[in-house]
Amino acid sequence: MNKKILAVIIAVSAVLLTGAVTILVLILGGGDTPVNNPNPPEPPVTTTTPVTTTTPPTTTTPPETTPEATTTPEPIVYIPSPVRSDFVQSLVTQKADVPRGIEYFDNSMIIGDSITTGFSIWREHIKLNGQTLDNTIIFASGSYGIFNALREITNDSIHPKMDGKQIRPEEAVFAYGVERVFISMGLNDVYMELETFLDNYRKLINRITEKNPDVQIIILPVPPYMEEAQPAGRNARIAEYNNALIVLTHEMGIAFIDSTLPLRDDNGNLKGEFCGDPLPTGQGCHWVPAAYSEVLKYIAEHPAPER
Repeated sequence: MNKKILAVIIAVSAVLLTGAVTILVLILGGGDTPVNNPNPPEPPVTTTTPVTTTTPPTTTTPPETTPEATTTPEPIVYIPSPVRSDFVQSLVTQKADVPRGIEYFDNSMIIGDSITTGFSIWREHIKLNGQTLDNTIIFASGSYGIFNALREITNDSIHPKMDGKQIRPEEAVFAYGVERVFISMGLNDVYMELETFLDNYRKLINRITEKNPDVQIIILPVPPYMEEAQPAGRNARIAEYNNALIVLTHEMGIAFIDSTLPLRDDNGNLKGEFCGDPLPTGQGCHWVPAAYSEVLKYIAEHPAPER
């Protein structure tokens, strides 16, 4: 065979062999040579699974609250003075629309000193609307006072007597079973310091109420002297102590009736017409019967509120 023809046959065979190999590679998926496919496959569908985010419930912490404070009456800040302010005056009992009668004093007791004994001494002359104090216990003795009322019973004590024997105020209230108690004394105590005076008054009130929880206690003022009979500046001191006593009784929930108002002049002195022992022979502080009637009338017109 001609060498040229043989070379051509070999070249053609090589080309054919190369093409076959290429086709085989494509069929087996090898290589990166793109194939033009008239019907390309659809791209795979990517299914995205939604991510569910669970949000924890929001816990709202309520703001801190301050507990509501219990309303407590502010303590009264009182500066002792013989001049009665409008505020202190507002704490005493006010005039009633309809005054009480003599029955207001039934089943009652008046505790006091030598001035208070006059309610018993002058009983037939002391009247309210023409009627006398027939059903009122007068528990009083000379020189008696708040300090003496707190003392134990001894040979030196001066408590009023019941059935011939001394008895303390709280025991007397219990023994008689009264419903209402008027305390009308203090003239023998104003020589003490004000704080001691008030502390003793507080103790006496507490003793009576502890023994007799249902009794109503009413405080009457320390009475004044006639101007010319008073120890130096005593009436101003009495006015100061009475004003402080008004504040004390208000704080204790007890009524204060300013019963000596009709007996006092504009300067707080005992009017001469109501004094039964003027100078120079007397002390200038005890009363005539008409003074007691004025006091009863004032109490009846300015009664303590019913409990």
